[in-house]
Amino acid sequence: MENHSGYIVLARKYRPQRFSDVAGQAVTVQTLQNALRSGRLAHAFLFSGPRGVGKTTLARLLARALNCHKEVTDEPCGACESCREVAEGRSLDVLEIDGASNNKVEEARQLRETVRYAPARDRYRVFIIDEVHMLSVAAFNALLKTLEEPPAHIKFIFATTEIHKIPATILSRCQHYEFHRLSREEITSQIAGVCKQEEMKVEDRALDLIARSAGGSLRDALSSLDQVAARCGNEVKEADARSVLGMIPDERVLGIFEAAASQDLAALLRISREIFEDGCDPARFCEEIMAQARDLLVQKLSPQAGEQGDWVGVAQAEDRQKLAELLTPDQLIRLFQLFFDLEQRLRGASLPQVLLELVCVKLVQLADLRPIEEILGELRGGRSGVTDSRSAGPPPLTAPPAPAPETRETQAPAGVSTDTSAPAPAGDSPVRERFLEALHQKKIHLASFIESARDITPQGSALVISFGPDQRFIHDKAAEDLPLLREAARAALGDEATVRLTLEEKGGDGSAAQAASPGEQRDRLIEQLVKEPIVQSALDIFGGQIVDVQES
Repeated sequence: MENHSGYIVLARKYRPQRFSDVAGQAVTVQTLQNALRSGRLAHAFLFSGPRGVGKTTLARLLARALNCHKEVTDEPCGACESCREVAEGRSLDVLEIDGASNNKVEEARQLRETVRYAPARDRYRVFIIDEVHMLSVAAFNALLKTLEEPPAHIKFIFATTEIHKIPATILSRCQHYEFHRLSREEITSQIAGVCKQEEMKVEDRALDLIARSAGGSLRDALSSLDQVAARCGNEVKEADARSVLGMIPDERVLGIFEAAASQDLAALLRISREIFEDGCDPARFCEEIMAQARDLLVQKLSPQAGEQGDWVGVAQAEDRQKLAELLTPDQLIRLFQLFFDLEQRLRGASLPQVLLELVCVKLVQLADLRPIEEILGELRGGRSGVTDSRSAGPPPLTAPPAPAPETRETQAPAGVSTDTSAPAPAGDSPVRERFLEALHQKKIHLASFIESARDITPQGSALVISFGPDQRFIHDKAAEDLPLLREAARAALGDEATVRLTLEEKGGDGSAAQAASPGEQRDRLIEQLVKEPIVQSALDIFGGQIVDVQES
């Protein structure tokens, strides 16, 4: 029987042995090689980025380049004793430390004592600390002085997946290199090369699935390829790869969008049931849906950008075009948000299928969503029965009503006057309608306030706006915007028009009116706003209620 005990997994077997073999990190590799050639070498390096993108690999290559027996070089020879020992993890002068299991202050102090000693044989003592963010605060503090003034023979290389956990005092003492996720094309190219060397026949769609499942991590892609090869041998088909990796069938992902667009709840629930019957990971299903929603949104809003981008969804170009025509951008954004929230709630959920089915119920309502601009347009168009009657010209002016006793003067800018006479209500008039329409065009919130005034009446070349004793708040807000009121009045009455604001000070029986508290003013204002047609329409459409009124 053939012995497979010496098998080396692909991620280790094909770990890059030269700088030129490192994929996806061209900027970092070039910068390090330039530093090696010029001798401008820092004493501490910090590599950060996602898992499986080459941080530890590049740290080992840098250590080999620093201690290569040929010389400090931008490409280690790989043949000398030092290069071989580093590659095999048995070098006395290159120490790899796991930050997760050596995170106490005692280990940091021991490390600080160790750096005093000269290298056993090589040029530098290199300390590679992986997952350095796992060190305790005390351990970081113990390293500070050593990092700031290390011996000339010491080099530190830190690696982390969580750069935000590194103290600023440590970060400022290191040269920081940020590693990036690999694109799907880069990962596909790398694993295709591995397949060729391993004499494996893998369908292109299977390679694409493996690359997509890796999420930008080359190590994860090679591990997935190992897993698929263990199941299928040297011939891997798309269906086999999908089964082993737990990938959701394309037709189910696309079926969600088609059923959502057609409001087919039965189809949505069927797909939901099949996901769980087949043992698929619902969280991965959410990821696939979100990726596809992103693709369709880009396809719809910027087709040119989409064609040039790195697509992460499952649909091919012709499918994307068809699906993009089914849903609006607002619906796609809403769909994305629903599955994003679902993915968060699925973690630790006791009834994941019920949660997915509830989202399916919400999806059938996507077709009923309307752009907010359209709703606002309807609200503006239907306000208070306002019509455009500018072409009819100013109507005959009515005689001013007799003022109420004990009025109060209010100062106003030149050309605008205010007083506190309170004319009797005269009802709506074309002048009032033209005035309110012009005011709506300038400041809709102010127009809503003015619409609730007791009366708006033309008196000669002046437009008198009267407020009751319980409308002091509205009167004061109107007084702050007298220039806008005057412009609207001129649109309704002509270029010579002025504005007068009146505020009744006494009650109907001649007694002094009590000043309303801010809370009472707010309640009265809410009562008045609820009666306004535009507010009523908004409340009907959105199913809400007015809880407070604030100055805009």
